[in-house]
Amino acid sequence: MAKRIVEVKHHLNKPTEQYDCELVARGDGWVVVRYVTDRDYDLGPVCLRRGTVTLAHYWADRHYVLWDLRSPAGERIGWLCHICRPPAISADRIEYTDLVLDIWFWPDGTHVMLDEAELADCVEAGRLSEEEADAVRRTAKGVVRDFSRVVESIGWHG
Repeated sequence: MAKRIVEVKHHLNKPTEQYDCELVARGDGWVVVRYVTDRDYDLGPVCLRRGTVTLAHYWADRHYVLWDLRSPAGERIGWLCHICRPPAISADRIEYTDLVLDIWFWPDGTHVMLDEAELADCVEAGRLSEEEADAVRRTAKGVVRDFSRVVESIGWHG
């Protein structure tokens, strides 16, 4: 039986989410988990169908998490990067606060920023300061700049 691990995702502008995942790999300060969607998700640039497989990469020292999204047959759909506070990783739990801004990468590496209006709404509502929002935007620009290097470093190319 596969080892289970819980992902807890806190949001600034909506309720906390919790997912039961399968542990794929673990190292010092990082973890990879697998999750299979039980329903369709509309991300804007793409709709993820029920049965989509997520290989989620978490690093305790990074301000983002990276999800490698695959069809049920194993073909890469794309990558979704969530800008966040660095995750807390323990033996049976991953917990982090999502900072709203996401980046969708198609398999060819082209990308689009998601939820920029929601980020501005969080600033307006006082959930983030303008300085924090600027840091989120800088982190996103760094992820875009370093994306191919990050993907190469994790070794999940296929």
